Amino acid sequence: MDFVQYNGNDLMGLPTNKNHLNFKLIDSECKFLFSITRQGNAASCHFAANKKSMKNIIEIIKNAIKFIFDYFEWCTMIIAKIKLKKIEKIVKDCGFKKILNTDQGPIYIRIKEWDF
Repeated sequence: MDFVQYNGNDLMGLPTNKNHLNFKLIDSECKFLFSITRQGNAASCHFAANKKSMKNIIEIIKNAIKFIFDYFEWCTMIIAKIKLKKIEKIVKDCGFKKILNTDQGPIYIRIKEWDF
C-alpha cells in the first residue's frame, strides 16, 4: 500500500489545519486519508475512511503507521486522539495503547519500536 500527499478538497471530515500534512492511500476504490502534525518527536494523527476502506481498515492503518515511521525519520511515536467510541477497538487492534482519558476522548499512542 502506498500513500501520497493529498491537497484535495474532499477531506471526509478529516481534522486538519495549516499545521498538518494530509496523505491519501493510492487505491481506486478505497478512500483513506490521514493528517499529521509534529509534536516534538511524536506525530499527532487523525484518520478518515470511506465504507470500502473499513473492510480492510486495520491493514490500512498498520500500513499508514509503517509509512509514517519510515517517511518521518524524527517520528518515534504516533499519538491518536479518539473522538468516536467505535474507533477505540480499531486503534487497539493496530497496536496503540491508551495513555490518558480527556473530556474530548481518550488518547492512544503507538511507539516505533513496538512490533506490528
